[in-house]
Amino acid sequence: MTESIHLVPLLTGSLIFLGIMALVFGVGLALAARKFFVITDPKVDEITEALAHAHCGACGFAGCEQYAEAVMKDPGVPPNLCTPGGQQCTNLIAELTGKTPQEREPQYARIMCQGGNDRAKRKFSYEGFKDCRASVLAGGGDKACPYGCLGYGTCVRACPFGALSMAESGLPVLDESKCTACRKCVAACPKKVIEILPASARILVACHSTDKGGVTRAYCTVGCTGCLKCVKACPVTPVKAAKVENNLSRIDNALCTACGQCVADCPTKSIVDLVTAPVNA
Repeated sequence: MTESIHLVPLLTGSLIFLGIMALVFGVGLALAARKFFVITDPKVDEITEALAHAHCGACGFAGCEQYAEAVMKDPGVPPNLCTPGGQQCTNLIAELTGKTPQEREPQYARIMCQGGNDRAKRKFSYEGFKDCRASVLAGGGDKACPYGCLGYGTCVRACPFGALSMAESGLPVLDESKCTACRKCVAACPKKVIEILPASARILVACHSTDKGGVTRAYCTVGCTGCLKCVKACPVTPVKAAKVENNLSRIDNALCTACGQCVADCPTKSIVDLVTAPVNA
């Protein structure tokens, strides 16, 4: 009984102390919240809501919120940078910001490799986790071509819009109607096989190999060998639309007339014509 009587003042003092500490912390948090309170522009919130929320970085900003704030406050930031949002998103942002809703040429992901299972050799049999990023840890991947698609579908799983699927050839295939050029697949590919290109780029050298022709032929039947036949076949003058640098051909689509001569004359068929057929089909 005596011990209980002695404990009462101790408990009372502890409760008073805790109450004072809670009051001090509460006042401190209230002052801090007042000091660091940021007034947000309701239009920025509306723009953020209008965006696709893919957080893909295609707009050049760290995230959707950062783009929303920049396009609202910076006159130099155009309203059409959210490619996943499409034209409807652009129009809404333009209305909220008072900017002109410029149309932007559609862009698509392009698989710059045709070296599927029946066209490209393998260095060894990979038995690990079926993921390109895991495969590349094993000696750079199991494909003999050091530049080619590994074919384990990492880009397919990375696409938030279901625009990519894996074909029987072991290569990803794009559905243009679903692609938003969000660049998620580009970031996911450890071999950097995927490029985002404008819709007008319809004649492409679907290869990244910069090895000499003999080396490329040894591991892939559809790799570019830098033979210059595309350059000779190109009728564009005085500057050719096709050029070969570092053993690899590239087509300048600003000059290309899509005549198809380079496609027809390419001995390895590494040049594809998207005007008549989709790549990797």
